[in-house]
Amino acid sequence: MATKNAGFSLIELCVILIIVLVLIGMLLPALCADREGARKTICGNNQRQIIIACNVYPADQDGVWPIFTANGSGHWIAATDPTFDPVATAIASLELTATFTGNELSLKVFTCPSKPHARPSKNATLVSRKESMSGWASEGSEHFGYAYDWSVPSNATSDRVVTADRDRTAHRGHSIMAGFADGRVSPLTRQRSRGTTSVTFLNRYADQDDIYSDLNDGPMDIPGEGSTTRAFVR
Repeated sequence: MATKNAGFSLIELCVILIIVLVLIGMLLPALCADREGARKTICGNNQRQIIIACNVYPADQDGVWPIFTANGSGHWIAATDPTFDPVATAIASLELTATFTGNELSLKVFTCPSKPHARPSKNATLVSRKESMSGWASEGSEHFGYAYDWSVPSNATSDRVVTADRDRTAHRGHSIMAGFADGRVSPLTRQRSRGTTSVTFLNRYADQDDIYSDLNDGPMDIPGEGSTTRAFVR
């Protein structure tokens, strides 16, 4: 006597498949949010390590935060030189920080996990100020995940932004991570101006300052002479 086939019918398989897809659709946003939250945590920890190293530097040097003034090719120049480049200077200064620590800060520390392609391609080799060239700066800002404000003064308050995500869309565009002078890190939420398409990231700890704007930020073209609380992150 033939036994009845115990397998699923085509309709039953379709129903099961639909249920599975619905469940995946319900769980996927939560899983993505958790993953992005983990990336923000790593991003914040990276910036905290960078700022700790930056804080150690003045005690061993001449009282200023790491600074290597450079032109767009990464070559050292005087800050008064007309070819001075703020972004190249920021990147070169971070390379100086990395070599100052003996490269204990890995390349991953200088890479936002939400933008893993924006990372230095080689270990830091810049040994001192007035050395010929920064290899990191010569690669260009697209190879670097974090911005650094080299104008931060030695007496900066805990509210002073020092580092931040260079790409404002790094964490899905809703927020960025920023590091402060005391080593604290915090997300800064995107703010959209009413009636315009402009987007700002405000430092709520310093009079709602847009950290990507150089308006009212003090003498931001002189190393170590910027505002103690307001920051323009390069």
